[in-house]
Amino acid sequence: MNIIEIAAQKLLRQATIIHKMQIARNVYHIRLQSRSFKNVSYRPGYFLRVFCGKGEDIARREKARCYSVWNFNRADRTIDIAVVTHSGGPGANWAKLCQTGDMVYFDWFKSDLTIDHTGDHYLLLGDLTTLAHFYEINRNLPPDKNVDSLIYVENENDLFQDINGQTPLNFLQLSANPTDVIIEKLSAFLLQQGGKRIAYIGGDIRICQSVQRYFQQECQKAKGQIRIKPFWGPAMRALK
Repeated sequence: MNIIEIAAQKLLRQATIIHKMQIARNVYHIRLQSRSFKNVSYRPGYFLRVFCGKGEDIARREKARCYSVWNFNRADRTIDIAVVTHSGGPGANWAKLCQTGDMVYFDWFKSDLTIDHTGDHYLLLGDLTTLAHFYEINRNLPPDKNVDSLIYVENENDLFQDINGQTPLNFLQLSANPTDVIIEKLSAFLLQQGGKRIAYIGGDIRICQSVQRYFQQECQKAKGQIRIKPFWGPAMRALK
């Protein structure tokens, strides 16, 4: 172990894998346990940046991958994540090869895609990589909030239930990068009358960029907020 790796291990937090199960064609459910989870200041919508290079130099940045916190249990000191493996990258290989009892090095990653309770109407829109993230957001919104959603996938066998066994979000089988469908859904949501509207958009970076351009050019008068975060892309080594 070199000096850089030793320093990285001291800076990162540690957790142990206590559960692993394949829950869909290309998805693994992994549960991590750590004493540090007990006192963390957690907000739904946070990510974990996980080092996925088992047996390799922990300081190698390209081996880090970010995963949405699917469920946070302070009492049990556990966090659940769902790892989508269709990319075949370091994260996918880690999810396939890791075992219960393995030590995991991680750090927290925070973004604008955290929960906001000030809205009256919400839209959760993304692909399979956003499903666990939006399950967590939806589950932690008060029941009096109006939540619309669209999770699109190419193959319905990739879908999975929420951590509580329910499927509260709307699914649609679409070809990859259905920009027109997404923009139409977003536009209709933001142009509705009454109440504050907040839209969460995630997934493929190409979709996120198209939505951002559309909102800036065509939808400036819409009374709503959009929060966009790419989860993956063909040229992205890891979510930043």
